Amino acid sequence: RVPPKGKPHFFNTKWAPVNSEAGLFRVDRADPTEAQVHVRAPGYLPGSTKLFSIGAGETVGGLEIELERAASVVGRVVDASTGKPIPRAYVRAHRHFAFDRWLIDPTEKPRQRRSAIDMATCDDDGEFALDGLKPGSEFQLIAWKDGYGPASLAKLKVETVRPPLELEL
Repeated sequence: RVPPKGKPHFFNTKWAPVNSEAGLFRVDRADPTEAQVHVRAPGYLPGSTKLFSIGAGETVGGLEIELERAASVVGRVVDASTGKPIPRAYVRAHRHFAFDRWLIDPTEKPRQRRSAIDMATCDDDGEFALDGLKPGSEFQLIAWKDGYGPASLAKLKVETVRPPLELEL
């Protein structure tokens, strides 16, 4: 919702899961307002409609949202001295390429706007998967876990198919 004099009200969001093979959706009992429909689906980048108006008792049709296929990055985090996997390490992808302490420590004040794209926790074998990345985009990958120093890979390009990455902590 967008009120007449302000920013969007996210507290009045209505969620409607789509179970249609054709991707058809319906949202009932929408309040009269200006609105947008946002869509998320595994394996795709998020999409949304343009802003549109809904009048009292009105039905709005013909909304179409095209989702673009997303890319993913998979890999493993290992101990630099032993080569053994590090279970439950954290991995985060960012749009910028300068390492700041706030990337791994939320109590630090960021020097620039946060730009996290996605975050994952490694499984028991140290493996991770970051999904929903825009194909062709560049990013920095950061891995960390308490008791280890952080590791970073900069200026990685998201490709549709990419071999698994390995980060050493």
